[in-house]
Amino acid sequence: MKSNKTYTRIELYLSTAVLLLSMSAIMILYLMADKGNSISELFVGLLGAFSGGIVWYIFAQVFIKKTKRKIFLAYSYNDKTFAQLLEEDLLKSSIKVFDQEKGIEVGIDFSESIKVALKEVDDVVVIISKDFYKSGNLEYIISVSKSQNKRIIPFIIDNSKLPQSLYKIKYIDSSKESKRAKEDLTHELLVPVHAYS
Repeated sequence: MKSNKTYTRIELYLSTAVLLLSMSAIMILYLMADKGNSISELFVGLLGAFSGGIVWYIFAQVFIKKTKRKIFLAYSYNDKTFAQLLEEDLLKSSIKVFDQEKGIEVGIDFSESIKVALKEVDDVVVIISKDFYKSGNLEYIISVSKSQNKRIIPFIIDNSKLPQSLYKIKYIDSSKESKRAKEDLTHELLVPVHAYS
């Protein structure tokens, strides 16, 4: 069975091919007009070029939609303000964010909701701070993320050390240069990681 990335590449190639065909049709129309062909022939050619353009547009929209990254943002409730600012920055770069607080409704089983949400994202960003260690939910999110083979990116916002569960994972430190760290995070998220496909 082909992966989603394979289908995405096929759609890109097809949309490019259709665009080239549409451009060719327009050139043919131009040449036909010079040779004095009938209006009906020109109309059919124009209709074909227009149809090709529509098909290309549809394929292009599907490709753009599928290449947008979606992440799960995990954080302690005490880091909510920072998380919201980070989410706003990521959204500006067209990175979709699943917010653990906004995305899970009151009265819904937390464990199952987390499992379902994680299946729909590409990466998991975990905000690490002194408050991380006060939240048992974050360790659960990390555990489920690993079981689903998701890429986890620890994002440190103070002088806290990585928890044992993330000890061997490369992290981003924003405790000194927050702006640069956010730029690094955005770059990492926009680069597909085939090992986690």
